[in-house]
Amino acid sequence: MIEKCKIFVKRALCIIAQCGTYIETLGCFAALRAGLRYVSGSSAVLKIHRPDLAFPLFLRVPSSDVPTYKKIFVDQEYRLDPKQAPAVIVDAGANIGLASIYWAARFPQAKIIALEPEASNFQMLKRNTSQVGNIIPVCAALWGKNEEVELVDPGSGKWGFLAQKKGKGAEGCGLSGTRVQGVTLDRLMADYGLNRVDILKWISRVPRKRFLTMPQRGSTESMR
Repeated sequence: MIEKCKIFVKRALCIIAQCGTYIETLGCFAALRAGLRYVSGSSAVLKIHRPDLAFPLFLRVPSSDVPTYKKIFVDQEYRLDPKQAPAVIVDAGANIGLASIYWAARFPQAKIIALEPEASNFQMLKRNTSQVGNIIPVCAALWGKNEEVELVDPGSGKWGFLAQKKGKGAEGCGLSGTRVQGVTLDRLMADYGLNRVDILKWISRVPRKRFLTMPQRGSTESMR
């Protein structure tokens, strides 16, 4: 009983700390619902309607989905104003597809390849992008070779899964053992008939040089 009380208090304190973000992003009612779900140890999927989108977005609560939504759609951290509209965008580590959707709205003529290796994130990615014709979901991780890699959960929630060399072990980072397909940028370009990549979004804690094989014929604008 004492242990259950400790867990309850810990969850309550955590949601209080995030209360401002949830209220600002979702409104009071949705924030209250998320808080109750978190304290009880359960989860839910919220449907979000935006005036600038013709379809709803789906966010899991509690999870990192809401802070990610705020970062992209409220704080506009991924806003880009290139001199020419991009024709091809690669969103490596697309999570549930929010950045891809944001760019699809800003650049409707662009082809967007959204890579996400983690299974539950990928299902949400497909759900969120099912009505967006210029986003192609791909269940894979951007990698330096076309080979299977191991997915590691360092304890950062749904947002923080990492890919690493198969058989390397978790190295104290958390759970591992799920194997997913790793693909190079060259392979993606060949598979989808691309002759250039204009924007590459790639978020990783592993040195960038291990992941990218940049074709000389292409050019990228990358962001972390």
